Amino acid sequence: MNRQETQRHLKRLILPALLSSLLLASCATIDSDVYGEEDVLDYVRSVCTDEEFELVSSEQVEDRPKNVEYTFRSRERDLTFTANSYLDNVTIDGSSTIFYSKEISCTYVSEVHELYRDRAVRILEELPTYDDGWVGLLSFDDLDQVAEVMARAEEVYREELDYNGEDFLRGHPLLNVHLAWYPSQEDLEAHQSWINTADFGIIGLRSREELYQRLADKYAQMCVDSQLDELASIPEEYTQDKHVSRLDYIYLDGTKMTYNSQEDSVNQWSLITDRFCYCWYSQETGSYMLPCDIGYVTDSSSVPLIVREYVSALGGSYSLEPEEGLSTWQIGDNTWQMESQFSDNEITEFQVTKNGEPLDLPFVTADEDTEVGARFCVGLKVEDFASLFDLDYHIDENTKRINFYS
Repeated sequence: MNRQETQRHLKRLILPALLSSLLLASCATIDSDVYGEEDVLDYVRSVCTDEEFELVSSEQVEDRPKNVEYTFRSRERDLTFTANSYLDNVTIDGSSTIFYSKEISCTYVSEVHELYRDRAVRILEELPTYDDGWVGLLSFDDLDQVAEVMARAEEVYREELDYNGEDFLRGHPLLNVHLAWYPSQEDLEAHQSWINTADFGIIGLRSREELYQRLADKYAQMCVDSQLDELASIPEEYTQDKHVSRLDYIYLDGTKMTYNSQEDSVNQWSLITDRFCYCWYSQETGSYMLPCDIGYVTDSSSVPLIVREYVSALGGSYSLEPEEGLSTWQIGDNTWQMESQFSDNEITEFQVTKNGEPLDLPFVTADEDTEVGARFCVGLKVEDFASLFDLDYHIDENTKRINFYS
């Protein structure tokens, strides 16, 4: 084992132990005290931000570990709720320890929901396919009734606006409704062979029209993506501007790209480039996009080297200086250089030049679009990605394929 490998091995042994020590150093024991009344009041105020309330009583309901329960009452309506300040046992790898953490919990949200839940459920049960939070769909035509019933359930929770603002309702849905498509009535009754369609929270803020539009849009997109075999029956207004969400096949000069090279791995882990072999359509940019690495390498995890796959396939040369955040590649007479910086789990610099001239490459991060796939990658429009290698391209949505040509 060489010096570098020894250092990596020691890191793997020492870091988990160090993290465990730091965790345990901040923990309490079974005989420790809990958060006091002022801390509890501050916590309750952070949950119950709009409604006036008062503390009615407090009682120690458990001695060891300690658990103190506080009872509160609304000053605006007939509503009582509790908060508990208690010690919670710390587990490591699923095993109990002798350590505890100080915690606070509050039942305000659940007590508010109790005021409306039964009424909303009774309304949802008017749907013949509703079953314990699930709504079955057999065709696009079902969406009209689903939207109408869900809108009436929304109206029930909308009453909470008398006591809390829209942010509260949006952040604390009354119920969650899961919609699933079934190929037949028999499959629906047997609850089998379903395809998950959408999840909606009853937040008291949506109209029937908004619900229908969102349901129809989602349903139509699934048909365009060939997930549902009903495209011909969908009104054109819902499909005419849609694109296939994802292209899973990438070809370069007629050869399928697999992104599976593991040669000259730059760290102790296997590369994960093959996880990024796709192209997706972005509504925000109005373009198909591809994930692109930034030349980032770390010895603590696996990384992708997407650029290198194309350079290698095109017979070019590629070099990487990870400590400098610099990668360089040459194809024919042209040379590209990428400079990047990745710090505190975010990209702080990303710039590419071609023959010394900077390229204008607008990009999105994983925080802006989860399809990027990793924080140490960027998402580029397909035309900008192609410019990294002097490629032309053609997209075939019918076969979910993008073809690059040199």
